[in-house]
Amino acid sequence: MATGSAVSKKGTAGAQRVPLLTRIRQFLLEAWFELRKVLWPSKQEAIRFTLVVLGVIAAVAMFIYICDLLLSQLSGPLFNLHR
Repeated sequence: MATGSAVSKKGTAGAQRVPLLTRIRQFLLEAWFELRKVLWPSKQEAIRFTLVVLGVIAAVAMFIYICDLLLSQLSGPLFNLHR
């Protein structure tokens, strides 16, 4: 059985439900206020981070390609795949 701050649906039978549109509006307002607290990167930082991510992706792709090439060359004669 789960413990903590989880609310049981059985206990809310007598409680009054908040309308869906009100809950959505409240959620969007809270999300907006939280987004205003975020320290966003500058344009130069965003470009630099993007280039780092693309570089890491390229390096990992090259590593996987080399591993695949080596394994196919080693396993080819074993399974008579190459003529």
